This record gives sequence, C-alpha cells and structure tokens, in this order.
Amino acid sequence: MKKQIILLATVFTLAACNQQPKKEASNPLRNEKDSLQALLNERDTKLSAYMMSFMDIEQNLDSINTHQKNIYIRIECEPEVSFTIVDEINKEIRAINQLIEKNSKKIIVLNKEIKKSGGNNKKLEEMITVELKL
Repeated sequence: MKKQIILLATVFTLAACNQQPKKEASNPLRNEKDSLQALLNERDTKLSAYMMSFMDIEQNLDSINTHQKNIYIRIECEPEVSFTIVDEINKEIRAINQLIEKNSKKIIVLNKEIKKSGGNNKKLEEMITVELKL
C-alpha cells in the first residue's frame, strides 16, 4: 500500500510537471512583439510601394527629356518643315503628354496615401513636392 501511494504521488508529480501554460496568457510580450513586427512589415511594404512610384516617376521624367531632345534634334537637323517631321514631332508631344499624365496620377495617389496615414511623414511630403517641381 505504501508503494502504491508513493507511485501515485510520483505519477501526479510528473503529470503536474509536464503541463505547459497557455501561450496567449503566459506571454504578453511575445504578442506585443508580433504586433509590432506586423506593423513594421506593413510600413516596409508601403515604403517600398512609395519608392517604386518615385522610381517610375523619375523614369518617366527621363523619357520626357528624351522625347524633348528628339524634337529639338528634328527641328535643328531639318529646318524645312515637312508633313513627316510635323507628324513625328506630334507623336513625341503626345508621348510627353501621356508620361506627364501618368506622373500626375501617381503623385495624386501618393498625396492621398500621405493624408490617409495622418500626414505625419514630412520627408515623404518633401520628396513628393520636389517631384512636382521637376
């Protein structure tokens, strides 16, 4: 009988040692860390999207400069205006206008995103303002 009591006490003691506490209740710091990590990931994703938009705008501005140079070269090389030259210049101007339109739309979206985020990112606002001036 004594052995049975000792055996039962041992079993209960071992069973009590193997119980693991609930993860959610026992680790509030882990939950907070996970929450902060999710916020950081979201911020990084948004920042990447902003940077991609800025790169697209820069690329469009470079294309606009190329189209403008093409127009100037056409005018300088052939002082006599023909229908083909006028047509080519009009194509370049249309391409420039399309690129300006794309940039304007991207800038509008970026401005909306800043306002939606509370407008507390002054550096991003400054970058958009600089892009508008270009």
